[in-house]
Amino acid sequence: VLPNLLQNDVVIHDRCDRDSVLSHGEYGPIGFSFYNHIPEATTRIFIVGNEIAYKRFKTCRRIRGALVKFLRSIRTNATIVPEPPYSHSNLAHLLFPQVSNTAETAGQSDQSSNFAASQENITATELSLTLQQKKALSWAMCQLAPTLFRSHGSWSLWAAMASQGLVFSAPLISRAKYRSGRNVGTNETATKHKSRVHVNDLIKETEDEDHPKHAPRLAQPFLGENWIYVNVSTLWPHLAPNWTFDDSAEDISSWLERH
Repeated sequence: VLPNLLQNDVVIHDRCDRDSVLSHGEYGPIGFSFYNHIPEATTRIFIVGNEIAYKRFKTCRRIRGALVKFLRSIRTNATIVPEPPYSHSNLAHLLFPQVSNTAETAGQSDQSSNFAASQENITATELSLTLQQKKALSWAMCQLAPTLFRSHGSWSLWAAMASQGLVFSAPLISRAKYRSGRNVGTNETATKHKSRVHVNDLIKETEDEDHPKHAPRLAQPFLGENWIYVNVSTLWPHLAPNWTFDDSAEDISSWLERH
């Protein structure tokens, strides 16, 4: 039992980077209406993702800030932890017991007192984690979450498929036409080929007449009773051809807020 993941905790995987926002046909940020499905009884919401990109790119910081603001407006009683809890989570000590922490009592106090009533009151003590350990911790948070909200991409897909918790997901990408003109499985459906089951045996594709030009084909394969698909809008590159990752942070975040 992990002491820092409680029954009413939610983990959100926030996929943001230069190569995934307005630049890749198989990736895109998800409209914030997706998070209206967060259970009312949620007490803590953790956001994990590519923290290097979050620190490096203003667009990722702008999206994360808008998301936190939205979450606070819809779940007023929940504590929002907008960055992976490397510093103030007992989970880090459980996964990496060899890591030293300057706080002698970290991981020993009652878990109900580890988090304050609001994010502003959370104090952090830095852990000496390597980049790979940080990635492993973020992946574990997704895989072990009682409730996970995942964005597009195979990274969170693998974690979600290994999860025994409740998973909320946008429909998966089933096919994409690459430069060769050949239809092949994408990252999100590659897992099905691992088991030698053809993807077409598992998915129901969108109808051609309902499928916009340049948009990836979406599918809802059965991945268990704990898996819930939400038909939420995604900001695909073809929807904003004149926007750029570096110069359209406000436009992007506004779009996500409206969708």
